[in-house]
Amino acid sequence: MSEESRVAIVTGAARGIGAATARRLAADGMAVAVVDIEEAATKETVDAIAGAGGRALGVGADVSDRDQVEARLRRRFAGAAVHRPAGDRSGQPGC
Repeated sequence: MSEESRVAIVTGAARGIGAATARRLAADGMAVAVVDIEEAATKETVDAIAGAGGRALGVGADVSDRDQVEARLRRRFAGAAVHRPAGDRSGQPGC
């Protein structure tokens, strides 16, 4: 699978390290789902990625609620497979 057909899901990506990570992955050719608890806060990161020629979309979700995150990603990526990586512990206490 080429980088062009891959999507990175970056949580906490509205600012700081999350935003920097999202921008870097986009610069490396990946499409990026910019996830933050406040969807409106993702706009700056999404706009920066798009302005640099990358592909990104903002998703508002509380990452402590695994079902909410999965439902919102499925809705935004309708028709695409959304898989959890092996060993994923998102949404569990302490993670």
